[in-house]
Amino acid sequence: MDLREIERLVKETKGGIIEKKETLIPILTNPANDVDEHGHAKPKPTNSASIDSGSALQLFLDHIPISSLHAITNSSSVLKFRTHDSLNYAIRTMYDKDIFAAPIIDNIEFDPDIINHSDPYVGIIDFASMVLWFLEECENYFRNKRDDDLRYQVTSGIFSMLEQVHHIAETKIGELAKSYLWEPFFPISSHDTLFHVLLLLSKHQLHLVPVVEGHKTNITGFITESAVVDLLLQSSGLEWFDDIADKSLSEFRFDKQPGIVYEDQSIVEAMSMLWVNRICAVAVVQRQTERIIGCVRISDVYHLLDNDDIFNNRKTVTVDHFIQLEPSTADSDPTVDQNLNATTSALDSDETVNQDHDASTTTTESNPTSTETLSLRNKLLPRMNLPVTIRTTNSLKQAMEALACSKSNVCFLVDDAERVTGLLTLRDIIIQFAPPCMDSTITGGRFFEDALEQSGCDVKDRTLILESNR
Repeated sequence: MDLREIERLVKETKGGIIEKKETLIPILTNPANDVDEHGHAKPKPTNSASIDSGSALQLFLDHIPISSLHAITNSSSVLKFRTHDSLNYAIRTMYDKDIFAAPIIDNIEFDPDIINHSDPYVGIIDFASMVLWFLEECENYFRNKRDDDLRYQVTSGIFSMLEQVHHIAETKIGELAKSYLWEPFFPISSHDTLFHVLLLLSKHQLHLVPVVEGHKTNITGFITESAVVDLLLQSSGLEWFDDIADKSLSEFRFDKQPGIVYEDQSIVEAMSMLWVNRICAVAVVQRQTERIIGCVRISDVYHLLDNDDIFNNRKTVTVDHFIQLEPSTADSDPTVDQNLNATTSALDSDETVNQDHDASTTTTESNPTSTETLSLRNKLLPRMNLPVTIRTTNSLKQAMEALACSKSNVCFLVDDAERVTGLLTLRDIIIQFAPPCMDSTITGGRFFEDALEQSGCDVKDRTLILESNR
């Protein structure tokens, strides 16, 4: 079977990724047969060249519509901000509405029903990055204040601080582009394919891909990295997928250095490390044994807003105390810990983490909606004192299953003594299934032009020039 025949067969098979996979597997697992134009088996020529697994898998994924994902729907209107909105307003609004990320609209007024202005979005902003930026700016500000001005540090929570350091809190969202807090807005439609999304996520440092229908003002939801990995796992059993996914982690170049804080360090130090290194999580380790006992993720920032005592004493409260924070009874989900315990047991015994992944991911109930995965208080995540860990002897597929079962976006590579040796993110995994040498021709609307304009920069002769240096 050559690539053209594979494409025809995949294209003609109705249904989603499971149905297309089940059509191909019986044919591909019979080395003596191929198919004719009617899809019937025929003898395979002895001089037939083998098909490159990567090319065949990419062709297969390019016929899997993202409508196969249950996580793209959004029942409520999408929260939006304008570039002239303040940081204070954005943080308060996202906190009140329990939203982790939202698109940014240019300042110009627009009517969603007017076709000639169908590209108003210039980026995406997330709650945690804004809070971390604000805290870092405040620390720098207080560090340079005289002793008689230290009264500004006496607060009753972060919302009080937002009022006290008004000049920082009123920073416009547009100005945050120069601190790289914006994420590009690369929209897709429900008719696009999984391969299309893989290209975007792997080539453009994205965490979210908006789904639009009709005019580009109509956002129906978001595709997350977690949803993509869930869908990829449904290819398990297909030879082209397994050729990549069954390799041990040691065969890949996952050389990302993990951020590490000791259990007796302060919350401020952990948060500062998240911001300075622009990483999604830091490992919490015991000082004497170096063994991992927890993690602090960028998404855990909301605890500082929920708990004024923790925030006010963030310079003295230890990370060990912070990771013990339990979710409220209303937000807790006992299945999260059960899934994580089952995952850990399976990895330790070198077994497949989720034997029934195909079946479980095809139902709406087992797939979180975009609203759940984009909420600040994501009840699907494991607790901070239950970090997801994996060894380099485990396979890439086992890592994918571990992250899918835990609904986490990061796991830590550890040795036999539970010492952290590396960091593995969902993007690291997604890259393995995207073409390594293909340039994405997908445009990002006016994101880059608007980002430069908002930050007072221009590009001349391939050099970035600040407005103050002109």
